[in-house]
Amino acid sequence: MDEYSLISSKAIAKHCKEINHKFNTEEVAVLIYRNKNMTVDEKILAYEEILENYPDMEVTQHNYSKEYGTVKGLIKQEIERVKNDIKKLETEEENYIYYYNPYYISADSYDDNEISNIFTNINDLFESISKKNEENNDIGEFLLYKKHINEIEREITEIKEKQIQKINAKYRVRNNKFELLEIYDDYIYWFNGSISDIFIKIPTPFKKGDLLTSQEEYFKDSPPKKVFVLSDIITWYEDFDKRRAEGNYDSSDMNGYGYYIDDDSLYADHCWNYDTFEYFEGKLEGRHRILRGISNLIKDEIDIMTFIHVYDIIKQEEDCKSNMCWFTDEGLKLAGLNEEDVKRWR
Repeated sequence: MDEYSLISSKAIAKHCKEINHKFNTEEVAVLIYRNKNMTVDEKILAYEEILENYPDMEVTQHNYSKEYGTVKGLIKQEIERVKNDIKKLETEEENYIYYYNPYYISADSYDDNEISNIFTNINDLFESISKKNEENNDIGEFLLYKKHINEIEREITEIKEKQIQKINAKYRVRNNKFELLEIYDDYIYWFNGSISDIFIKIPTPFKKGDLLTSQEEYFKDSPPKKVFVLSDIITWYEDFDKRRAEGNYDSSDMNGYGYYIDDDSLYADHCWNYDTFEYFEGKLEGRHRILRGISNLIKDEIDIMTFIHVYDIIKQEEDCKSNMCWFTDEGLKLAGLNEEDVKRWR
């Protein structure tokens, strides 16, 4: 097995290969589980290769104070879970409906109106997506949900009391064929002592101040794809191994921390799943240009005065652009702007 290819981040995979980093059985299993590109069928084949060719070991790198048993035991549990959830998803049941949330390639985002298409069986849903893609081939992925009709009506208390299942799945569309990437029963999946709980420490090439992006869905909200300036990664903490050994430190998201711009505001927050981070190599525009300054300020390549001065210029320019939409070109010219000014602020 090419273990480096299991890492979702191409930058991290390249780095680990260059330094000849070795992964143990537990880490390989977690890399398979966390991979964002493999289909469910490909993951099962990879798990089966571990069962056949890798040595077993006790689970050591858990976050919570519970017994996990052996890695191969967890793998068998995961394979069984996936197969059971697929069966639940595909089985038609009374009072259950299917709907999907498409990711449009042209918009580089998911459609927020996720309950726009409701079906009583999964085949009709698949047929609907196929017909849409025959027209413009614009659906690159979709999130699929199977829920009880009462949940759609927001009777959440009743749902929780009855423990009614809610199956969530993610599909990739290639040549109008649907490839299952993820699946889980939302009510019984989380925090059940599964591979999803296990954190592993992966060497990264990233440094403080790097401009990064990610494959995560929350980075696909709207174009351009979100960019963030890296402040730190959880594996950089000096006492990280000690915290993990205590069994009570929640690092299941394998977080990085950094600065990003959303809704024209600057935020400092966690960025989940550092094993999906990639170097950002595109062009920053609008307010996002501020991130370049933050990056170089953190790396001590500019001083604070330079940063503040350019920050003010960018912010004033963007504020002017957002305010110009209230006026016509003719009005702006009558108020004193020339043709070049109007074009610059549009």
